[in-house]
Amino acid sequence: PRMWKEFVYPHLKRLSDAAHEAGALSLLHSCGYQMPLLDAYVEAGIDMLQSFQPLAGNDFAAAYEQYGDKLTFITGIDTQRGESMSPQEFRDDILQAYAIGRQKQRFVLGMTHMLQHTMPMDNVHAIFDVIAMIHAGAFENRSS
Repeated sequence: PRMWKEFVYPHLKRLSDAAHEAGALSLLHSCGYQMPLLDAYVEAGIDMLQSFQPLAGNDFAAAYEQYGDKLTFITGIDTQRGESMSPQEFRDDILQAYAIGRQKQRFVLGMTHMLQHTMPMDNVHAIFDVIAMIHAGAFENRSS
């Protein structure tokens, strides 16, 4: 962490500041375990974080509770764990992340990793089923 703060943080902040000066948002893609770095991301002015992988040990509910008003998380479709889930388990997992993320409106439902050829086709369909349900407004009147 000390080396990250010394060697990576200054450049991350500089790039985030440059994006903001240009009128843009800053998005950081960083795989792996992110929990210890969330304070620094917010301090650096990062607007969005992709991807937030549960398999790496990240706790979306805890992170979103603490940082969801400061940082937009792009996550929720866990393609890594989804490969070993049934289609219904995968749908439920996506919907659970969506229920968390829609609470503060700083959330983009996105994949936590690239979709691999090893993903069962029924689970690929499950992703599109859930997205279609969300687009149809199936969750607009439900409490979070």
